[in-house]
Amino acid sequence: MIQVTYNLERDDLICSICYDTLGTPLIQCQNANHFVCFGCIMKCKRSCPHCKTSKVFHNKQLEKHIKDQMVNCSNEGCQKMLFEWAAQEHIDVCPYKQYKCKFCDEFISMQSLNKHIKSTCTVNLMEQTKDDHSGSLALAPYHTTSARGYYFE
Repeated sequence: MIQVTYNLERDDLICSICYDTLGTPLIQCQNANHFVCFGCIMKCKRSCPHCKTSKVFHNKQLEKHIKDQMVNCSNEGCQKMLFEWAAQEHIDVCPYKQYKCKFCDEFISMQSLNKHIKSTCTVNLMEQTKDDHSGSLALAPYHTTSARGYYFE
């Protein structure tokens, strides 16, 4: 039996393009220890963004060993696997995170908010806001300002 020891620091497990924590599949450059997340490697036309080689591979052996350090996102519907030390950061911004609708009190995910407001919310937003002419501001309670403009909380 051959035993190989490989030490990885947390910085090694972060995509060098989007700075998100790496997950599965674990994509590695064949020339060096360049790790890139699956989404970014697809955008880079399956070549290493650092050394430009097209020799990238799914490192199943290393992935098998690091999976023991990973947990599933706790938000219902999300399939993302995360390192324990990075889980909370993802959970806070996960598109599957549940929010309480500020109009009908139903819990919904951010990714289904638009559909909920348009078709399933029990509160008729246009009726509710027609008297004060603020119908266009119906989603305002969900917005927070930032340096880049508005985003959903």
